[in-house]
Amino acid sequence: MANKLRSCSKPTGISSTTYHSLLKDISQIYEVALSDGNENWNKATLYSNWKIGERIVKIEQGNKERAAYGDRILKELSRDLNKKFGKGFSDRNLRHMRKFYQLYDARAIHPELSWSYYLLLMLIEDSGERLTLEKKAIKEGLSHENFRKLID
Repeated sequence: MANKLRSCSKPTGISSTTYHSLLKDISQIYEVALSDGNENWNKATLYSNWKIGERIVKIEQGNKERAAYGDRILKELSRDLNKKFGKGFSDRNLRHMRKFYQLYDARAIHPELSWSYYLLLMLIEDSGERLTLEKKAIKEGLSHENFRKLID
């Protein structure tokens, strides 16, 4: 595994050591989520996506909205993570994870909703409206299709 991490290229903007640390941290977060098994898969996915977003924002972006080199890093991470784990780490999905961290406190995540619900919720800019829709989806047990129609 170490050789695989060392062999990947590094994006411009951060040191090779920092990039490899980020890649290793994200890999570990994902591996822990995988080890939780199917019983807690949704909860593990939500929290691992939040933690990955946190790692990108807090450490690599210095808590700023976006680092100047952020998109290049996400494309490089996407390539390296997809080589290691297969699908699920597109640069677009990594941007969603970053936004998920920026919009939600870990304690406010509801495992009753899947990642696909949160992807729709993140389209709502107003935090009050987002919270209202989130509560409605949980209370009424809205299907993903009905929830999408509600948001549209």
